[in-house]
Amino acid sequence: TALGDLEGRPPVTRGGARPGDVVAVAGSLGWSGGGLVLYLAGRTPPQLHRDSDEADKAVATLMWSHRQPTAAWSSGPVAAQAGATAMLDVSDGLVRDLGRVARASGVRVELDGQALRVQADGPLTRALGADEALVQVLSGGEEHSLVATFAPADVPAGWQVLGSCAAGEPAVLVDGTAPEVIGWDHFRG
Repeated sequence: TALGDLEGRPPVTRGGARPGDVVAVAGSLGWSGGGLVLYLAGRTPPQLHRDSDEADKAVATLMWSHRQPTAAWSSGPVAAQAGATAMLDVSDGLVRDLGRVARASGVRVELDGQALRVQADGPLTRALGADEALVQVLSGGEEHSLVATFAPADVPAGWQVLGSCAAGEPAVLVDGTAPEVIGWDHFRG
């Protein structure tokens, strides 16, 4: 159950994205999924101290993010006031959730691989390596960051642009190609 007050604004749904809109995210991508990968590999959170190396700090950050994800809920009203055309949280993976936007809006979502690699840089890459970091950015779930579409001039501060929407068959592409990973499917388990 979700309760809230739209303060007189119409709701921002999955179905409002338009060709020409940009796709942007508020919050992290892949950190919770990366933490889960580490737990499933049998890692235990490292005990950090003043002299801890960057790899241990990255592992601890991801494992903590899986246990205590930081939701970007306060960014939702900001996005709505800025004119977001579609929005939802990233709970099942970026590609899976943007696929829901693409289908509901009747648009193709074209993600920029370089923008995704920027998202993967930092703790994800230090803890998991570049390839797995990108997999987690695309498909890691339980992040609870927000992804939204905006007219290009309407992206609020603090949101990172990842790509754009175009006319065409509803799909999510990365640099023109359908990614091999898509995220969590509740019906497949």
